[in-house]
Amino acid sequence: MPVTFVNRSTSRPLLVPLRNGKTLRLSPGGSSGKLPDRETENNPKVDKLRRQGLLDVLTEPRPGSRKKDAPATSGKE
Repeated sequence: MPVTFVNRSTSRPLLVPLRNGKTLRLSPGGSSGKLPDRETENNPKVDKLRRQGLLDVLTEPRPGSRKKDAPATSGKE
């Protein structure tokens, strides 16, 4: 599932090291675009930033993964 990183700090930029070797710079209060979820898996630096309350990781559902609504009933029996 795609993820989005959000910098919870309002006073300083945040550097987030990714597993692919790149570093993501987030402005204060800023957020990233959609990233593959593998960037958060087994990434101790992302885990540390989350524990410190500096980084939020938002998970977005994959398209088509929503549960279908139950069929509407008329109430008549």
